[in-house]
Amino acid sequence: MYKFFIKFFFFMLTAVIIASVYISYFGIETDKFDHLIKEKANKVNNYTVLKFRKTKIYFNPSELGLVVKLQNHKVLVKNNEFSLSKLYLF
Repeated sequence: MYKFFIKFFFFMLTAVIIASVYISYFGIETDKFDHLIKEKANKVNNYTVLKFRKTKIYFNPSELGLVVKLQNHKVLVKNNEFSLSKLYLF
């Protein structure tokens, strides 16, 4: 019985490590948070509009947090368009 718990613990630990490395490196692509991100950005500053197509969520192991990267994005500030190379949200 003791060996079973040791094997199960190491299996679960290995699975968590592999999953965190995968999410840290490749990320998870989703579109479920797009509306929320746009709404919060417009709430903070009424003159700013975010336009983007894809959202990827990454795990940041050094800070134990999540990083949201917006892909194919444009930032409109008072009808002036800015194109940024990278846009990260923490």
